[in-house]
Amino acid sequence: MKRILIIDDDAAIRLLYEEELSEEGYDIISSGGEKGFLQLIAAKRPDLILLDVKLRSRSGLSLLRDIRNAFHGIPVIVTMAYPTFQLNPKSIGADAYVTKSSDLRKLTQQIEKRLVNPDRLYEQAVILGKSAQRRSAESAVQLGMRFPR
Repeated sequence: MKRILIIDDDAAIRLLYEEELSEEGYDIISSGGEKGFLQLIAAKRPDLILLDVKLRSRSGLSLLRDIRNAFHGIPVIVTMAYPTFQLNPKSIGADAYVTKSSDLRKLTQQIEKRLVNPDRLYEQAVILGKSAQRRSAESAVQLGMRFPR
């Protein structure tokens, strides 16, 4: 079961995300963004982090910077309550950006996209790789060339 850490100072948003994402089959941990979040990440080892950009206690962007410095491999999806504000997630070091909403389809799509089973990706790459190798070998034979195996 994939584990998601929700960092948001709005208890209602945390509760909404916890309930909906738990129903989707995720193990959920949540935090209001207070101190000790790096220790929480180290102890709970989430597979993905949902991070509110605007926290009361500190900037979500500085929190993101700290997360990236300590745990650069964990995907981070930043959330924001302002739909008119456009944010380029890559420019701030995030993997994705989603506007907060009671309709969580966009959020769950981004989560699923970042939590793809790596074993399945490997299987697909092997299948595609063999297919590409076979096509290259067939093309080489048609041209009268030898293709190394």
